[in-house]
Amino acid sequence: MAMSNQGIHPQKKAAKCSMNIIGRVHRLLGHYNLIIMNNETMRLSGMVVQDAPTSDNAVKVSATLRKKLLTLKATFVDSAGKQVDYRELKRSFAFEDLMAVARSLKRIDPTKLSVQQRKAFFINTYHALSLHALTHHGKRKGGFFSKMAYDIGGLLYSLDDIEHGVLRGNKHHPITHRLCFLHGDPRLQCVVPIDPRIHLALNCGAMSCPNIHVYSDNLEADIAQAAKSFLEGDVVVDVDRGTVHVSKIFKWYRCDFTVGDNLKPSVVEWIKLNGPQIVTDKIASIQGQGRCVRVQYSKYDWRLNSTGLKGDQNAALSR
Repeated sequence: MAMSNQGIHPQKKAAKCSMNIIGRVHRLLGHYNLIIMNNETMRLSGMVVQDAPTSDNAVKVSATLRKKLLTLKATFVDSAGKQVDYRELKRSFAFEDLMAVARSLKRIDPTKLSVQQRKAFFINTYHALSLHALTHHGKRKGGFFSKMAYDIGGLLYSLDDIEHGVLRGNKHHPITHRLCFLHGDPRLQCVVPIDPRIHLALNCGAMSCPNIHVYSDNLEADIAQAAKSFLEGDVVVDVDRGTVHVSKIFKWYRCDFTVGDNLKPSVVEWIKLNGPQIVTDKIASIQGQGRCVRVQYSKYDWRLNSTGLKGDQNAALSR
């Protein structure tokens, strides 16, 4: 006996209606104080005019964003990938191009991307949003991580939403201990499984951030290289003292750096598995002597990574 359509369609319709209502509430109320960087007026409002993404190809727009970021990086980021000439960038056609591709994000559906494509897209989008906001404002405004946002497919994503909601598998924020996306939030469809290496890839414009890279769909090779590069430059092992000096990133996100089948957090063991040979050999040397490796966290330099700002203009603004 054929199943009656009357027993299915009302449920689907109700579920779709519920998601639409949640999406509207999210857009109109939940993010009222966001600064939407890819709206023409950049108004202080959470309201997004369009109701749904159009048919713009997400893969194509992602590739365009990557191309624009590569051009920007080649011209306005130093050879080490550390510092940005924000003043020159603001006067450039490259910045106009970045703003143009940012506006196109409103017309895509990122859920159409594969998990790897989506992860690369959101890392690149995080960098685009950070560069866009810092270039436009010249400094980190208060609430930088929670207020600077892009409209992506009709939904709003702040820097915090991208990092902690999408890229960390919607884990609790390390400071507020809140979830970015609550039950029923349509942005949950974009969440990807956590990969702790993203912490060694994201750059928010601070001097101690990982180097600025642009990520392709060949994400595994790109992110592995970024993590290795960061660990080579940032981890210092003192065999005599039995200490390993690491970035405070490892302190803030200690719960993400897990090893083994039981996913037990361990900064030292994670670095042993993922670090360059010289680092892992020194850690093994300490442990081989029956000593415990003590972790010490380096001071984080929150100064803006600008090549052209000095003094108060280069002041730090921590999370």
